Amino acid sequence: MIRFLKITVILLSLGLFVWIAGFVCFSAALDRQALTPLPDQKTDAIIVLTGGPDRVNTGIDLLEQKKSGQLFISGVHDSVTLNDLIALWRPEAPVVLVPCCITLGHKARNTTQNAEESALWVSRNNVRSLRLLTAAYHMPRARLEFEAALPDDVTIVPHPLITMAPAETKQAYRQLVFSEYNKTILTWLRTKLKKTKS
Repeated sequence: MIRFLKITVILLSLGLFVWIAGFVCFSAALDRQALTPLPDQKTDAIIVLTGGPDRVNTGIDLLEQKKSGQLFISGVHDSVTLNDLIALWRPEAPVVLVPCCITLGHKARNTTQNAEESALWVSRNNVRSLRLLTAAYHMPRARLEFEAALPDDVTIVPHPLITMAPAETKQAYRQLVFSEYNKTILTWLRTKLKKTKS
């Protein structure tokens, strides 16, 4: 019994060490993203995961800069229209873009559904390379979901959006990163298990 308890304590301690070390590496990777130039190459499509106006605005900016010929925005609220997004993008002088270039996805409500919704759109539009745009802290988990949902021959170019938190919200940001780290671990385990079963 004593030996069993010792082994249990050792395993728990080892697990805790690995978990803490992983969090340190995860946080360091996010810090490095802030110093890494954003990708400049063109892709077949740009995919934006909603969650803040900066993401959508940046996606439309990239489309206007001709980094791609089409933009898919996943996770848009049912009541939001393309005109609403364009008005938010440039409220002082809205520019009407060709509607065929921007597609709104209204079905996704979480990251897994973002990947599934986007994978259907990618398949229908014969996309072979995409620029994935989301917040930097969300990118690791989003990439796992997209890699699991998309065919192996589709190239994913990550475009993490760096949002610097004001001093008064830094604690809240750290908590957000901590939560995202745990979600990323669970996503990694789930996608690996699903791949093993298939």
